[in-house]
Amino acid sequence: MIRLIRPGAAVALSLALAVALPVGAQSPTPGWPQAHSDLTPDPAVRFGVLANGMRYAIMRNTTPAGQTSLRLRIGSGSLEESDSEQGLAHVLEHMAFRGSTHVPADEMIRILQRKGLAFGPDTNAETEWTQTVFMLDLPHSDRDTLETGLMLMRETAGNLTLDPKALTTERGVVLSEERLRDTPDYRAEKAQIELFLDGQLAAQRFPIGKVEVIRTAPAELLRTFYAANYRPDRATLIAVGDFDPDVMEARIKALRPATRPCTATGGGGGPRRRSRTSAR
Repeated sequence: MIRLIRPGAAVALSLALAVALPVGAQSPTPGWPQAHSDLTPDPAVRFGVLANGMRYAIMRNTTPAGQTSLRLRIGSGSLEESDSEQGLAHVLEHMAFRGSTHVPADEMIRILQRKGLAFGPDTNAETEWTQTVFMLDLPHSDRDTLETGLMLMRETAGNLTLDPKALTTERGVVLSEERLRDTPDYRAEKAQIELFLDGQLAAQRFPIGKVEVIRTAPAELLRTFYAANYRPDRATLIAVGDFDPDVMEARIKALRPATRPCTATGGGGGPRRRSRTSAR
């Protein structure tokens, strides 16, 4: 899913990108921003960093009772794409539901349905310029449901198989989404962004990508993008719900490592750029 821009938000987006993404900016180092700020973080949130660099934030919230929300944020979106990769961040988001090392293709949806989640309202994902976010809203906070949700997030973070046959199927889904959103309103918003961000990479990297790339990009190129961007230092796991924070933190720390060590190289694609706004 591509997150839609609200009408009139193009100016705000252009300002936010201009401030947050200066030319030559480096990927964030492991750790939390408050470590370099005089602002006090919310004491209700427990922040942590795993040994591999992945961050996590935990907060107990008993409303609604017995439920938990999980979010996996990957600090990589369409701005990380090269010219030949435009659209792969979005395609990769879709492929997270099409099989991993420990979850066969299409089984992820069935697993979540057995836990009471509906695909769409409770299970979803979105791709933006600077991030890709995977969302699970669990209807129960029992041990089995929480461990299942964490396991699936772990699979997404580093164990996707990216099978060529599944990719062929998913191309059609992504292309259908591209056609569906190609409305006069979207074209007007796109034109606004191109005007306000003229000369900036963001104006050339709309998350929906290029139709030709979506149609023809080989699975190996997608794997290269996955290896280069789904790294522990770009991953943040957020858990909010009706659970014991001590127990949740222990479960997160006990997850079998799935993501690769921090590296700026992809799977066979050579060195990858770390600047988010330098044009290629």
